[in-house]
Amino acid sequence: ANYYYVTARSGGGIQLKKMLGGSFSTLGSAPLTVTLNRTHRLRLEAVGDHVRVLVNERPVISVRDDDISGGQPGVMMYRTRADYDNVLVNANPGAPAFVDDFNVQRFNRMTEATGDWVLVWWGLYLQQDLTGGASLLTTSFGDNGTYGDQIVEADLRPTQFSGADRWIGLAARHVDTNNYVYVTLRSSNTMQIKKEVNGAI
Repeated sequence: ANYYYVTARSGGGIQLKKMLGGSFSTLGSAPLTVTLNRTHRLRLEAVGDHVRVLVNERPVISVRDDDISGGQPGVMMYRTRADYDNVLVNANPGAPAFVDDFNVQRFNRMTEATGDWVLVWWGLYLQQDLTGGASLLTTSFGDNGTYGDQIVEADLRPTQFSGADRWIGLAARHVDTNNYVYVTLRSSNTMQIKKEVNGAI
């Protein structure tokens, strides 16, 4: 009588629904062609008050709802014969490909590309160069260190700015020094998301 669920429907379309106290409501919908004998990879995320649906790794529905805070995950259908495979349940919406809290010595540490980086004993990487840019990249491993879809997260704290509109940030899809996307938190109290393609920002 109480759960969130996502339905891929024979008439076409995908719907995010909620059953609450035995009554259902539709929280969101998106177009989707649903045909027999075609496999779709569906993902339903309920993290805090964020409820999200992905189809074939692409987000299609996202809502905020906190009526149901816990319960068992599962699969379901209605008047349909169906094959299910590769069921994954994870409390974290992403499986970490790389984690480093800098508290212990590791062989595969991040690579210092530019800047003046110092690892200190209480578990921080300090960047001390004020003369130009600095970058710290994950070590190549697995599939040569490349990932298509990426979530990059870190705790960043500026300790000194040199000049106006200076920034700290994160990078993703860093192919080389001329091709990547990045987000900046700036001393001018703004945030910007940028990309550099073939050296042009």
